[in-house]
Amino acid sequence: MKPVSVLLLVVFALAAGCDRAARVLDRPVAELAEVQALAESGDRAALADWEIRCSFGEPGCARVYEMTGDACLRLAQDAVAAGRAAEARPQANCARDRYDALFRATGEESVSVRGLEALRLSRESAGRIEQAAQVNAALERRAEANRAAFPGSGAGDYYLATTLFWRVAFDRSPDICTDLERAGSLAAAAAMEAPSRAVLDIRTAAADVSRRTEVMARERGCPT
Repeated sequence: MKPVSVLLLVVFALAAGCDRAARVLDRPVAELAEVQALAESGDRAALADWEIRCSFGEPGCARVYEMTGDACLRLAQDAVAAGRAAEARPQANCARDRYDALFRATGEESVSVRGLEALRLSRESAGRIEQAAQVNAALERRAEANRAAFPGSGAGDYYLATTLFWRVAFDRSPDICTDLERAGSLAAAAAMEAPSRAVLDIRTAAADVSRRTEVMARERGCPT
């Protein structure tokens, strides 16, 4: 074979390889662009239903997980607030799955906090009390882990306080007064969190838990 022919074959092979590499790189980038377009249009339902095709490590994939998880979380929040538990349940589970995967990949505090909120929504929308108790136990573990990983985060304090209050309210507490005392202390601390540190603004909710804890402590005859 003539040298020129060999050179042409090499050039064609390199061009084909570059084209395949570009298609591999373009795929996750194209998915991110599609998801961003849905986010900009405000179509949360389509974002929540999005079937993720990319893998972590590919360009923009973490952002795809985040945006679709955020859509699921917001839909679950709206449904819980409206008293539509059956509608909230799959959206809360969707958010949990997205944030669990994203946190394993990134370890970011903001993802951990949103994962805690997704667990809270799963508890609030559970179909049976036993399911709610299981989710509450999982939320307690995650909240403790969040407090250990991110010292000073009011979010971990708040979500842990809700688990202690929940198990007293639903007669699952081994020590009612101790749980209420700790819940009140944690909630009060979370209500004072600096806005600049907050991932979700839980201060109002934390203040509400603190007040409800005081009321329940008096009702249960606990020392105040």
